[in-house]
Amino acid sequence: ALLHDTIEDCNISPQEIESRFGKEVSFLVQSLTKVNSLHYKEEIREKENYRNIILAMAKDIRVVLIKLADRLDNMKTLWIFPPGKQKKRALETLEIFAPLAYRLGMSNIGAQLEDLSFPYVYPQAYKYTRKLTGKRKEELEKYLKQLAPYLQRQLKKHNLHPQEIKFRAKHLYSIWRKLKKEDMDINCIYDLVA
Repeated sequence: ALLHDTIEDCNISPQEIESRFGKEVSFLVQSLTKVNSLHYKEEIREKENYRNIILAMAKDIRVVLIKLADRLDNMKTLWIFPPGKQKKRALETLEIFAPLAYRLGMSNIGAQLEDLSFPYVYPQAYKYTRKLTGKRKEELEKYLKQLAPYLQRQLKKHNLHPQEIKFRAKHLYSIWRKLKKEDMDINCIYDLVA
């Protein structure tokens, strides 16, 4: 993961990586370089094919995992790029990498990628959704923090011993998709938290 951009950005040969770090690391870095050479075009209607190409090119799942981690890291600093590049990269993330993360069972990564992309791809919808959910979401999270210990006690009374009770607020992009289905009526959405 630390060496993933060395061939492209540092002018270091695959042979040098192999001599210093071994064949396996060299293979991973070269595979990531191949995946990075793909150029996403918005006009590609078949986004599923693009995701499948990434999976097919990565003969080792670790290549995809490193690529997802790299994209997540890059999305956290997207603000440094010019607006055109921000939107292009965010759209690619929203349409390709977030669904890929979900497909691999990495819903936390997929949700983060969506929420990091959301303000760049749909800025007005993002502002509206944040404003609409702001206070309500905080109140529900507070309620869940109080509910978790109560639920734990009730389960123990019935001889059920959970290791952990997890709760979270739904992420904004997910809420926005639900709002669109409900004619933008927040009162029709009952699962702002899980």
